[in-house]
Amino acid sequence: MKINWQYYQAPNRDAIDAIPYQLDYLFSTKDLSEDIEYFLYNELAPNIKHQNRIYSIIEPVIEVMEFNICQKGKIQYKNEILNFLGYIFQEYIRDENSILVTPIEYQTAALKLSLQYSEEFESYKRFQSFMKRVFPDTIEPQMPDVIFYKSALNDCQKTFETLIYNADQQNIGESLFACGLMSFKNPNLKLHDLEMTQQDSITNLGLCINQMAFDKRLAVKSLSTPTLHPFVWGNGYECVLATSSLMIDSLHQDLRCQKNTVNDIMNGYEAIRDMNIDEDIDFPPHKFMLEDLSSVLFQEHLGKGRLLDPKKLTEIQSYFYNLLSKEYRTHTYTLLYAGIVPNGMSIEEANNINDIYNCYN
Repeated sequence: MKINWQYYQAPNRDAIDAIPYQLDYLFSTKDLSEDIEYFLYNELAPNIKHQNRIYSIIEPVIEVMEFNICQKGKIQYKNEILNFLGYIFQEYIRDENSILVTPIEYQTAALKLSLQYSEEFESYKRFQSFMKRVFPDTIEPQMPDVIFYKSALNDCQKTFETLIYNADQQNIGESLFACGLMSFKNPNLKLHDLEMTQQDSITNLGLCINQMAFDKRLAVKSLSTPTLHPFVWGNGYECVLATSSLMIDSLHQDLRCQKNTVNDIMNGYEAIRDMNIDEDIDFPPHKFMLEDLSSVLFQEHLGKGRLLDPKKLTEIQSYFYNLLSKEYRTHTYTLLYAGIVPNGMSIEEANNINDIYNCYN
């Protein structure tokens, strides 16, 4: 492939010179998978992304990756490459999906990332097309990570049908959550008449997020269960999966049921918070739970770029906001993104808080 690398932007000039050689190594080496992962995240990534900015050099990088995989059949590391690109575009993946993806620290009443950074968003769409070409919809069972990215990067009928058609007892949980995530983005996509033989806690939540028959008692128990599963969704935390699933399911029921669901989730949040799990990471499971709950309840307001008057909230939105601010004395980045600042604060004050979860302290 002939590429004028100098045409593209990178964090520095050395990066532009280094990337062609790095890609040559990637598609000629026979190193172990863990060595390739170290190379991708520690050597290639800094030449493409600095802090939260993704440079235009990512586009020819994707071009070379796709050419080598699809045209030359160099498929040895294609799953590692997929996850690497997911890491590069993680902020856009969260912004386009709202739930079950690691949260980000939004500013108050910010516009969607696609509107703020239109050139980067074009690169994100190039990643989407890479996914479709390198991992086409087939009748073959897919790896869990591939299932995740198919659902995170798409909301089309064909992909939806393929995901559930490919489901088997080994990946039924992944497939159910993939369909649930796609249904959340596109309500026209719904599962019907799915016969299930196993009923573990994760499969149960997969049925729940798709508004199918499930064990409510078992699902509520999952809210206070921090068990880490080999899942991409919700970083694998059962309590996070339960939060999104139960709240999405309750939206189709009456206000009393919705309030009870919020109460159940907040009880689970308290239980998980008091376990002090992974406090050294930005979004331990209890914070992840709050962000996903906020996303489900305020989905229609995210990324609109305007403040939201608390007096104009729906009953369930108001109930949650009052519970959060008055009883739990906390807030979320998603609420900032929806245009709601902590009670009594200005936009500037909210945006300058180091930890939004301790904004009232």
